[in-house]
Amino acid sequence: MRVYRRKFYNLFSKIYDSFVNLHSKNSGHEARKALAALIEPQRDKVVVDICTGTGSLLAYLADRSNVSLIIGIDFSRGMLKKAKEKIKDKNNIYLIEADVTRLPLRNAKCDKIFCSHAFYEVKDKDQVNLLNEVKRTLKPSGHFIMMEHEIPENMFIRFLFYLRILSMGIKAALNILKREEIYLKSYFSKVRKTYTSSKKSKIYICEK
Repeated sequence: MRVYRRKFYNLFSKIYDSFVNLHSKNSGHEARKALAALIEPQRDKVVVDICTGTGSLLAYLADRSNVSLIIGIDFSRGMLKKAKEKIKDKNNIYLIEADVTRLPLRNAKCDKIFCSHAFYEVKDKDQVNLLNEVKRTLKPSGHFIMMEHEIPENMFIRFLFYLRILSMGIKAALNILKREEIYLKSYFSKVRKTYTSSKKSKIYICEK
């Protein structure tokens, strides 16, 4: 199944940015700025963006001063090829083709790990493995920061949103729809929920 998903995203990468821009318009820019603002320049040295896709968040993260190393991880070579074009002028960003359920990172080395509008794409057991890997690789005071779309007001878009949620599998979907914050608290010591200024996206800030 993962092989087919990888092939899908390799193909989807060719139109992914156009699709996102059509859907989110300027709210995408606003959301990425909101995420990057959560970096603490005097503290955070190693920052990771998992499921980085075409790397839309990476340049925003790189603009935060004093971040020594930024790593973008995705399992799709097509997505990473697009990301490489966006960061060609940045010298502190590295891209890795890898499965997020087995992160190629050492224990307790990351200050912050971001996952932007991608967590709901991860299936049942893979979602559990992803969260365990995030905990393993975060420093003791590190943070996992997850941004996802809030439930849309438009009925048709809301229907598509629920289809996306259900594609994760029934167990994961129920965790998200009924007890998302409690679910994250089962992995992290502290979880705080906030929103982008447009209210179209929610952000969970999870402390290890």
